[in-house]
Amino acid sequence: MDSGELRLDPDAAVRAGGDLHDAAERMARLRDGTGERLAAGGTAAPWGRDALGKSFAANYDPYAGPVLQLWREAAQRAALMGEQIVEAARRSVAVDEAGAQRLDQADRL
Repeated sequence: MDSGELRLDPDAAVRAGGDLHDAAERMARLRDGTGERLAAGGTAAPWGRDALGKSFAANYDPYAGPVLQLWREAAQRAALMGEQIVEAARRSVAVDEAGAQRLDQADRL
């Protein structure tokens, strides 16, 4: 922002939105792969069912589900944000072009 002007590089914004969306898809794939293995591993209690294993489970179980859910939601929200950035950049270009056409038409009058 210089001298009160806001300058947008729509091509860079579209690329950034696309990059964010792609990163979100990778997050979702990791959640579906690694996250599901973590969830399944927790159910299987690989740490054992002795006193030490029960102690570990008592500290693991209450947090595992919420963390995995937040992981999924973060990926979904990041994907949506990426889509919205791309859409906003494209709309700003369309609005700018429409304004330029109206100015051109007004100059011809």
